[in-house]
Amino acid sequence: MGEMFKGSRANLINTQKHVIDTVFIPKEMEAIAEKLGDQTRMFMEFYLVPVLRAWNDQTPFIDYMEDRWESVKEPVSILIKHGVDKMIPKISSTSDSVAVAALIVRLLVDKPMESKEPDGSDSKEKGKGKSSSEPSEGDCGSGSDLPWHDESDEQEQSDAPGDGEEKGSPESSESEGSEAASADAGDGGSAESEEGKKSDGIGDESSDAESGTGDIPKPTKGDLEKLESTKLPKGAMDMSMEGAMKMIISSESELSTGYRPYERTYDFMGRLEHASEFFRNVLATSPKGFHMYGDADNYMVIPKHEAVFNKNIKPLIGDDIVATLAKDLERTIASQNRNQFVPGQRRGRLHGPSLYRLSVDDDRVFRKLEVKRAVNSCVQIVIDMSGSMRGQKIKTACAAAYTLADALARINVKTMITGFTTSSLAMPGKSEFNRSEALFLPIIKRWETPISSKQTICNLGALAGTMILAENIDGESILALLQHFSGRQEDRKIMIVLSDGSPAAQGRGLTGHLKMVTKQIEQDTDIHLLGIGILTDAPRRFYRDNICLNNVGDLAETLIKQMQRLLS
Repeated sequence: MGEMFKGSRANLINTQKHVIDTVFIPKEMEAIAEKLGDQTRMFMEFYLVPVLRAWNDQTPFIDYMEDRWESVKEPVSILIKHGVDKMIPKISSTSDSVAVAALIVRLLVDKPMESKEPDGSDSKEKGKGKSSSEPSEGDCGSGSDLPWHDESDEQEQSDAPGDGEEKGSPESSESEGSEAASADAGDGGSAESEEGKKSDGIGDESSDAESGTGDIPKPTKGDLEKLESTKLPKGAMDMSMEGAMKMIISSESELSTGYRPYERTYDFMGRLEHASEFFRNVLATSPKGFHMYGDADNYMVIPKHEAVFNKNIKPLIGDDIVATLAKDLERTIASQNRNQFVPGQRRGRLHGPSLYRLSVDDDRVFRKLEVKRAVNSCVQIVIDMSGSMRGQKIKTACAAAYTLADALARINVKTMITGFTTSSLAMPGKSEFNRSEALFLPIIKRWETPISSKQTICNLGALAGTMILAENIDGESILALLQHFSGRQEDRKIMIVLSDGSPAAQGRGLTGHLKMVTKQIEQDTDIHLLGIGILTDAPRRFYRDNICLNNVGDLAETLIKQMQRLLS
């Protein structure tokens, strides 16, 4: 970007320096202590982004890595040997990124797993034995979730005397070659780079020995499958550039508002059908202080939940209600789509009835076509999943969300349904923090998923059936759910919150935080908020635009005026 837009270079460099100073340097010692000298883990879980950006000639990351290359010498040597350092500057498309990422996974993730093959020959390790061992190891809940965790142990075993000459010799020779490549790279980097761009310099000679030019291979279907099946290490997303920026924005937001959560490690924001697996993985690590409501099975979505939907929610949804609401919304959209000619213009098409103006030297004898279109919109419907919503309230909220999403779909408005509650008890002794529970922010319906899909129906059935409804921390939850609008191209973004009252949790300052959040969104963003009270008018305390909903049948009458204004 700095090459294309010259004026942005200084800003980009300052941003990169800020990320390094704010995220990477403060977390470095903790990462080193946690990985216990395992260089591959250090690289994959912490240094991956700085290394790749240094190879792409980004000066702040080159400076950052200058005295840190030794910490990741082994994995870096392997990548250099296969020309990955030369591929990084050549990446120009998503397919290039996929191919390079798959290559890194093969070199650093799959390879340690292959060495676990008992009595396996080199040819088997380099051949089809690779893929056959991957799924069973990568999905294992007991032991290590990360396939490269045991690499250092394996290297120690392979280097130990009497460990089998035939098996050890190829690995030892490759290790020596890798170390030599890294050594050459370290010595040659500063001398070779005349412009001072690459302090690593790394390894032109050694990489040529294996892969030569460093040309990016074409991605295959296997590459995509490999990346999808590879489990990211814990915290890996936080160490991505995007994750680091989110961390900075979040911390700066906390400083400016005074709102402080204890931690976000166990927060869940994703598809509801994936929640059970997420909590199983969390519980497998036996985290201290994490006391979950119920267990992972309470968050399962199964086919039987379709019957729960048909029993508890469907009776509240009348086809006539959906049709009426859709028709009213359609009229609203149609009223905004107007084409009309405006006379009395000095340019445009000649307008016969205006020709009389010429007799008085008035040249406004033309007309122009004025086209007015309704605003292109997308709507996120958010359901309060707090304990006070149990019973009829949660059923009404699910029915209202389904009805509204169905009606909006009929007029081609994209919708998403999400929810918010907590999944754990508050941690004791953390009263100085505003929140110490884990947030649970499931996606019940995605933007592109039809409202009538079986998955959406089962999700709503689970929500109104077996799902645990706990506490509600509205302000932070709504802020987090705003991320779902990222990348949406619609002109107007609308968030509709279905709730029955105020925030309720053991933290402090939650009500004031919700008021501040809604005010900030309404005044400083292009997102329009609408609070719908489920059997209560409590949302009027927090949302400028609000209505009270006593039953689903009131939707057409109470909601239509608000939607007319929001969609116009």
